Amino acid sequence: MALQTLIDGLCFAEGPRWHDGRLWFSDMHAPWVMTVDEAGRTDRIVEVPTQPSGLGWRPDGTLLIVSMTDRKLLQYKDGDLSPVADMYDLAPWHCNDMVVDAKGRAYIGNFGFDLFAPDIDLSPEGLAKLPRTNLLLVDSDGHVREVAGDLGFPNGMVITPDDKTLIVAETLSRCLTAFDIKTDGSLSGRRVWAAFDDAAPDGICLDEAGGIWIASPMTQSFLRVEEGGRITHRLEADRQAIACALG
Repeated sequence: MALQTLIDGLCFAEGPRWHDGRLWFSDMHAPWVMTVDEAGRTDRIVEVPTQPSGLGWRPDGTLLIVSMTDRKLLQYKDGDLSPVADMYDLAPWHCNDMVVDAKGRAYIGNFGFDLFAPDIDLSPEGLAKLPRTNLLLVDSDGHVREVAGDLGFPNGMVITPDDKTLIVAETLSRCLTAFDIKTDGSLSGRRVWAAFDDAAPDGICLDEAGGIWIASPMTQSFLRVEEGGRITHRLEADRQAIACALG
């Protein structure tokens, strides 16, 4: 299987989601939420000056957008962009990816530290010493709460079709971590879903058979993994693999 370029000229594409017959994504440094169809036709949906990242939809079709640098959750509806929740007091650093459940609740990760600080050590030894961080939940009424802690750069997330399990990519811990989802949205039963020797999962997506595709920027590859860690497919890229989606 070979990779093909659909569109180019983007600044930094993140958070791809297939929705309503199009691929939606955040060109975060542009900074626009955009769409592209299968023919490569693009459309700019809404500008988010504070860098858009994770995307998701409420049951009523309202688009939710993570605003990174001011650590807010926004909504875009009927041409209007407005705030839903302020996460600044609970998120230690920039917010990033997100998944929205069937009740319209949003699980949102954050860097946990300044990734671009000049003294950051990204060697294997240095990564192990970087600060851990938390996972936040924004309820449908906009209330923000912490639902998990001690995470190594929580990034891409998926929820299983039965709405019972949340799986989080811990980029710096090189693993996928699963949680049981309680009725109120809180999490329990933390466990390692899959661990990797060299891959560092960034964006992820879930396929119909229950496998998870991960984008691994450090190995410039996309991998399909099953629970327990068996890798069934590998696609090599010619640059950093940041995020992935199925449509």
